[in-house]
Amino acid sequence: MLRDMHDEKTIAEFCDKVKNIENLKMLYLLTYSDLNGVGPGVWTNWKSALMWELYLRGYEYFSRGEEERMYDKSAIDKKKRDVLSLLDNDSEREAAERYFSAMPERYILSISPDRMLKHIKLSGELNGKNLPSNASIGGLVVRYFHYKDVGYTEMMVCTTGKAGVLSKIAGTLTSKNINILGAQIYTRLDGIAIDTLQISTVDGEPVQDEGMLQRFEQDLFHVLEDRKTVESLLSARQRLPVMQEKGGFKISTKIEIDNNISDTHTIIEVITRDRLGVLYDITRTLFNLELNIYIAKISTEGKTAIDVFYVTEIKGGKILEEGSIERIKDSLLKALE
Repeated sequence: MLRDMHDEKTIAEFCDKVKNIENLKMLYLLTYSDLNGVGPGVWTNWKSALMWELYLRGYEYFSRGEEERMYDKSAIDKKKRDVLSLLDNDSEREAAERYFSAMPERYILSISPDRMLKHIKLSGELNGKNLPSNASIGGLVVRYFHYKDVGYTEMMVCTTGKAGVLSKIAGTLTSKNINILGAQIYTRLDGIAIDTLQISTVDGEPVQDEGMLQRFEQDLFHVLEDRKTVESLLSARQRLPVMQEKGGFKISTKIEIDNNISDTHTIIEVITRDRLGVLYDITRTLFNLELNIYIAKISTEGKTAIDVFYVTEIKGGKILEEGSIERIKDSLLKALE
């Protein structure tokens, strides 16, 4: 669940171990029973959604033939046709074709037609085409989709590509005491950033306070325009009461960096004490190290945060120099002390 489930190599390795659909079904049921039996709160709605996504990706993989798995171009063309079939007129289809040409093929392969359609409309609003009144704030458009059944809100942010956008989003959300459950980051070839985040209240519910969401958008716009800093927002936020823990185990921070799992990205796994704002501290550090984040997978086990990031160097490519890898580890450990 902590790997990119839209990475074909990751799914292929997972399915190679599982062997077949029947084993996949039994593994899903066993995992559910095991986590549900540990104790209350271990099997969360968010973990349920991640497990279901992994199950569906595995099922899809087993259902395809070997030739179809190898031929990405046909899968890309089919995905485009699926998206175009959801549009009503030639003007919208032309906009979608322009959008396809601005996105890398990896994006088209990994995103569902429904979500891609939302992204297309979002970027169209940013460009000011068919823009409803009060739909955007300057160079920023934000949309929310509430999923009460799984206990989170999906937030889509579209803005002109600027360095450190995810870090600024994470910090601004933290200033409003909003939890971040996951994040997927995409940048078009023309520099438009489309970030999708799954967020919740500290009580694990969808974020539906309209006043809070409006304040978040205003503050994020000011941060992106350098009119405010994340640090000033964090210092002014209303802090929630913290329960003092007695006894138990101290959670030590561990950093693992892997260059073998993905063909295109270096994977950084961070295990540390869970707290509000931990994603901001990590993403700010990665931004300061001039690393691009492609995807962030966020998870918690009790009081432990287990966060995984797919990253590249600022000009692209994996982080391969041993000195750079050690510098990343040292910087993250210092930030999370």
